[in-house]
This record gives sequence, C-alpha cells and structure tokens, in this order.
Amino acid sequence: MAKPDAIRPVGSSKHLFWGLYGPSSAGKTTFVSSFPNSLLIRPGIEHTESVLGTAAPGVEEWIVKDWNEMMLDGGVLEYLQHEGHKHSFVWLDSISGWQDIGLDDVWSDTVARFPHRKKTPIDRGEYNANFVRLAQFVRHCVGFDSFNFGFTAWPEELEDAETGETRLMPWIQGKNMSNRMVGYMKLVTYLERKETGKKDEKKMVRVMRWAENDTYFTKDQVHLHLVNDTGRMVNPTMPKMMDLIEQARAAKAAAASSRKSTTSKRPARRRPARRTS
Repeated sequence: MAKPDAIRPVGSSKHLFWGLYGPSSAGKTTFVSSFPNSLLIRPGIEHTESVLGTAAPGVEEWIVKDWNEMMLDGGVLEYLQHEGHKHSFVWLDSISGWQDIGLDDVWSDTVARFPHRKKTPIDRGEYNANFVRLAQFVRHCVGFDSFNFGFTAWPEELEDAETGETRLMPWIQGKNMSNRMVGYMKLVTYLERKETGKKDEKKMVRVMRWAENDTYFTKDQVHLHLVNDTGRMVNPTMPKMMDLIEQARAAKAAAASSRKSTTSKRPARRRPARRTS
C-alpha cells in the first residue's frame, strides 16, 4: 500500500490559532482589525464604530444572525472551507457574544416547534445544542488548516482543568467549554488596559500578556518567550505581534536545527565485544 498523502511531518501546519480575551473596552476589536485583509465574523449586530478610520486596509466583517447562516450551505463555514485562505486572518469576534446570539436562535427554533415552551425557561437541551454547534464551528475552522483563525472573548473567573485553581479564562458558556476551546488554540493571550507613569504623568496603555500566572490563563505554543522574556507587549498591534511570532518560530526552528546537528555529530557508541567461551 502506498503511503497516504495525508501523512505529513509533525509540526507541518504553519497556520496560527489564537484565543484573545480581555475586559470590555480593552481594545480587542481594535487589535484584531489592525492586520490587513482580515475577516471579522461578528455576532448579530454591527458595533465596530470604534475602529472606523483606524482598521487596516482590506479588513472586512460578516454580520451573522443565526446558526443557519453560520453552518449551512452558502454560510460562513462553507465559505471559509473554500475561500478562507484568501484572508490573512479570520476572527470570530467575539465567541462570547456569538454564544448569546446562537442561544437566542436555538430558543427561537424551539418555540416555533413547541409554542407551549414560550413561557418556560431555556433548559439544558437548548444550551447543549448551542455548545455543540459552537464546538463544531471552531473545530472545523482549525481542522481546515488553510487559514489563520482566532476568537476574541470576555474574561471570567473559572477553574483550570489541570490545576484546579481559579483564575481568569475566556468566558465561554458550558462546563469545560473554555478549556475545550483554548485546547484548539496554539496561542492564548490576555489583553487589558493599565494605568502607567508617574503620579503627575499617568496615562492608559494597552498590555498584551502571554506569560501565564495565578491571575490569568495563557498559552504559548509558538514560543514567544524565546524572543521576548518579559511576557508582554505594551500598546500591541497585530503587525507587531505577528512579527514577534515569526521571530519566535525562526528561533525555535534554529534551536531545533542546532540540536539535530549536534546529535548527528556525536560519535556512534561502540557495542561491547561479545564474550566467547
């Protein structure tokens, strides 16, 4: 049997999968719209007035109002499967906001089929349907592996699945959903606004953080620490972060090449001669 074409060297994917979260007004949409030719998948209503006049060239948005538009033929997922590679980056902005819109859509379908449910609370079935659809969407976007993909989210204090400690993580409804979604990502960063400067020269800056601590969860599988050991960037933009990411990838590749070269130069160990009686 011939070797299947799907088999490839480990680490062949060059696409970035990024989870970005932070408080409202931290500047998440401003950040993700700062990279040329990006596509922003937006939930329900347009609220990007803050980036008018500042977004990079070619940045576009797709306002999505229900799961049919997101998942069915002719919708977002099909478009991304075939045309996603035409965009430098695709963002679900935001995954937290989309869950609200998606749940409204699921509930509307339920009431349409069962009118008597109109005055009853939304129950576990509707929530689960929403969770499953969201997981499918993110999993497919990552699985296509034909474009850079990321999501933005609001923060919430959640229990870390590995450590059991409570700290800030992306706000994604559903048991273990936050852990599940960040598991698909190569990079998870926290964006916040901080006051800095001396007492009489205080000013607000935005800070991107990727060094994990007890306050917030982060993830760095692109090895940013190799080129920036501070674990943060002040007033970040997508171009600056993408440049740093490329530097980190190059540093990682150089380190791997050096180890491989060192290993290949080691003299072969001689096997002890077999004793004869």
